[in-house]
Amino acid sequence: MTQLYLIRHGEACMIKNGIVNDYGLTETGVAQARKLRDRLVRTGEMSSRRCVPVNFGTALNRVCLQHAGKTIAIVCHGGVIDCTFQYFFGLNAFEMPRVGFQTIQTSLTHWAQHEDRSWSLIKYNDARHLEA
Repeated sequence: MTQLYLIRHGEACMIKNGIVNDYGLTETGVAQARKLRDRLVRTGEMSSRRCVPVNFGTALNRVCLQHAGKTIAIVCHGGVIDCTFQYFFGLNAFEMPRVGFQTIQTSLTHWAQHEDRSWSLIKYNDARHLEA
């Protein structure tokens, strides 16, 4: 069974000196990422440390096919996680869904692919590592 974990990145610095850009993680974001790392090591939820950068769309399908039967972890923006709901539920990709998502920073979203190639959502917005 393929296990797909989507991890929203930690808190990021988006504005510096009045300029909007992606300036990387804030100190809080780095602390969030460390808490997630410690959780994953402690609980063994993911044993592989290999990172696969991916752009959403057909690339997600390619990565899942290429690594079928394995555990895949992708760190991405919250909007990418939102799009997986449209992708796996077969919703129209050109219309915004009528539900809103509030994906928490460094939260885990876990999808599992079954033998019949259907997908199930195992968990969404799991951020219990931030509660400690």
